[in-house]
Amino acid sequence: MINVEVRDLIKIMKGNLIIGDPRQQVRRIAIDTRTMERGDFFLALKGMRFDGHDFISNTLEKGAAGLIVSRLSKDIGKNPLNYRQFPTVVMVDNTLKALQIFSETYRKRFVPTVIGITGSNGKTTTKDMLSYILSLVDQCVYTQGNYNNHIGLPLTLLDIGPEHRFVITEMGASQPGDIRELCTLADPRVGIITNIGPAHLQSFGSVDSIIKTKMELLEYLPEDGEAIINGDDPFLRGQLKRIRCRVTTFGLEPSCTVCAVKPVYWPEASFRLRLADASYPIKLAYPGKCNVYNALAAAAAAWRVGAQPEQILQGLSKSVLPPMRFEVKTTKDNTVLVNDAYNANPVSMRSSIDTFMQAYGDRKKVLVLGDMRELGDQARQEHTALGTFIAQLSVDMVLVVGEHRQYVCDGARSAGMASDKIKSYNKRNYLFEDLMHLMGPSVAILFKASRDVALDEVVNQIIRQTSL
Repeated sequence: MINVEVRDLIKIMKGNLIIGDPRQQVRRIAIDTRTMERGDFFLALKGMRFDGHDFISNTLEKGAAGLIVSRLSKDIGKNPLNYRQFPTVVMVDNTLKALQIFSETYRKRFVPTVIGITGSNGKTTTKDMLSYILSLVDQCVYTQGNYNNHIGLPLTLLDIGPEHRFVITEMGASQPGDIRELCTLADPRVGIITNIGPAHLQSFGSVDSIIKTKMELLEYLPEDGEAIINGDDPFLRGQLKRIRCRVTTFGLEPSCTVCAVKPVYWPEASFRLRLADASYPIKLAYPGKCNVYNALAAAAAAWRVGAQPEQILQGLSKSVLPPMRFEVKTTKDNTVLVNDAYNANPVSMRSSIDTFMQAYGDRKKVLVLGDMRELGDQARQEHTALGTFIAQLSVDMVLVVGEHRQYVCDGARSAGMASDKIKSYNKRNYLFEDLMHLMGPSVAILFKASRDVALDEVVNQIIRQTSL
């Protein structure tokens, strides 16, 4: 709970009290009427598709304690007297800036260790793994879901209380400068970069620009901070001189500070975790080389902030993958559905396919692939390369949907894949119909695409149809 008075909130946000008691307590701020709780203050944000000001009337039935707005709402009217039905109304120039300024000021009331996590892949899984470990050490706050941007991070900071020793913040970026802005809000002392790859090229333009943006996190850290980086990543190895604090590397190479010895990637990932001069057995509840790297990143950060080896082992063994990250379901006819459709870029796409092929080598394998979005001028090249890649695999059927589907098909056929083993779709409903005919007790199906392709809807449709 926030527990500040309205008058203090107004002072920080540089707002004006339209209606209400300046001594009223603000306990929680919500930005979504669908998830807000009775007693919350509703802060109306204007986004690309929706404007929170248009939903203000919905907050009444939800029991809003107050409103924070930047304009009068159309559905209530422009007469301030109409707002008397609300206990408190605060007017600010810009609700997003007000939220950010307030969250930064609020965070300064406490002295937890703030950990920032960024990278092209594995941010959310690493964040969740780290939260499992550090919750065994002391109380912690961590980013919920994918609240990793200029809106979500301030909300995470507002969850901090005096009882919290750790704050784990996921930091996403869609353009240069984004990470620096998030660091200003959160003030991390520990920074993790999971890896660097060609994600969001449409916004960044080049991998070099991605590197510079991700490095904004480590360049922000104080001299007594802790930088945790993937020591196997060639892009990151070349950046060590730019970091002024202690650097801890993680990876498979023996030269890394924290490394995995004798890793096994399937059916569940396992390895010996080398910390300092000792090693410890780790077994995860899910497969994949990528998850070995995620576990190493979490272990390295936890170790540097004081976690004991037994806490690291216990936390990793209890960790579960976030939804839509290699999420496995088995239908009544014993078809395995692997939903890895939360997001995709060239690196995560290949990693997911590799893990799937190894984990289900004894089954007929079907790949359901969609667009890798935000690749800009590299979209054709990367989707063609994906087709070339899958043509080398012992896959039984490939179904491709999305704007760039033809590039994948062309790449696969040019590399020797039989035309009857790959099929493209412009609509998901046709894809669903064909999938229903491919299912069976010896079949495994992988779903992988960028989030807005919505392949998870196909998975859910299959689950409903087959009554899991």
